[in-house]
Amino acid sequence: SDSTSQSFEIKNGSDDCVLKVYSGITRNGDGENEFMYIENIEQYPNNSIMVFTRWGEQVYTMKGYNNVDRTWPIEGELSKLSSNTYFYVLDPGDGGKVLKGWIELIK
Repeated sequence: SDSTSQSFEIKNGSDDCVLKVYSGITRNGDGENEFMYIENIEQYPNNSIMVFTRWGEQVYTMKGYNNVDRTWPIEGELSKLSSNTYFYVLDPGDGGKVLKGWIELIK
């Protein structure tokens, strides 16, 4: 599958851990790219994330995003979202740099 991603290198002591936010969501029921996937997020359990429209309206906020049961977009709220570009602010929760980027939702 073709996926676009953005990588950020997080320095944590002597170990390097890369948070990678895949920037494409295709909610078509095929089981792939159904939600925003953040590689290595499980290593940052105190994380928090916010997602905004291009006009700055907050459409999602979550503490402890985990790619399992804390994901975006939320199933019941999908109908309120349009196919569009959204923007996220991700705080790893470990005192590290806050990450900002975009994600494309295609329904």
